[in-house]
Amino acid sequence: MEQRIRRYLIRKLLGLAPLEIELEDLKGLRAVKTLYKIRMDPTGFAFLGSYTLPFANCSYVIKVQAVESGTTGMRECAVLLIEDCKEADEETGKLIGWEADPYDANYKADFMANRADNPKYDEKFPEHPLSRTREYLKEIFDDIEFDNSLKDLPAFEGPKRSKSKPWWKFFGR
Repeated sequence: MEQRIRRYLIRKLLGLAPLEIELEDLKGLRAVKTLYKIRMDPTGFAFLGSYTLPFANCSYVIKVQAVESGTTGMRECAVLLIEDCKEADEETGKLIGWEADPYDANYKADFMANRADNPKYDEKFPEHPLSRTREYLKEIFDDIEFDNSLKDLPAFEGPKRSKSKPWWKFFGR
């Protein structure tokens, strides 16, 4: 189920780089935790983190975001030096091993997570928007409380398959 959710979200949200997509128990409720990186124009990134609590007829979303401003790319530059990434692919010009999908090593896209997005660097860059977004999500996880009535809502079971004919079959084909 978790892998299906990841594939669905990655395909639907092209242009965003997934950093984390996890199913979590959030105070007794099933939640999908997501963290995405978004390119900003002309430079920099925004980071969007959320917990989505899906139910059969509704959902609740708790969202946090942080945006790079001023001088950008310092975290990436420092991690490039720490990780000693130098070798580039001759065809693409991209650094070998720098970018990767966090869940599927075979998945390739124009815009992906990179080594600087690893949570192990949050401690070294506590004021970076990615570090702050992860910290906000952790605070939500630790501190949120829900009304007990939410536990009575019917659970989301996934999309239902329609038993009716597809729309194009109504036109004589």
